[in-house]
Amino acid sequence: METKLQHLPSFASALRNGILLLIGLFCAVLSVNAQQVAADTGVEVKFLKRVDDDTFFQVRYDNQDGGRFYVIIQGENGETLYRQFFSHRKFSRIFQAPGAHERLLVIIRKPGTKEEHQFEITAEARIVQETYVKAVRN
Repeated sequence: METKLQHLPSFASALRNGILLLIGLFCAVLSVNAQQVAADTGVEVKFLKRVDDDTFFQVRYDNQDGGRFYVIIQGENGETLYRQFFSHRKFSRIFQAPGAHERLLVIIRKPGTKEEHQFEITAEARIVQETYVKAVRN
């Protein structure tokens, strides 16, 4: 019986790792599809990293006509964290959103037109706890 108990954590661990790998692959496929759809519209928002509580992300915008556009970043409560006009034809900039925001909304808006692109960056904290029982003395 003790032999079976020793193999059980290995089997459970392998099963858990396999399921996590499948979920990770599925999420990677979804994110690649989302970035391809965004690239078709000429706008791409890409999460880069999270350091301490700061979120780093890149915004790319292919502004064909070279007209003015807003880049607006809003926090989870709708408060405006950043708002600036730009007029670059090939816009690419890395932004740093300070603070522990669970949700950021990135908006690219052209004034005077109805053209608007919105992207949501969501941070989710997960805690994984594993518990094992091991006989130390019989």
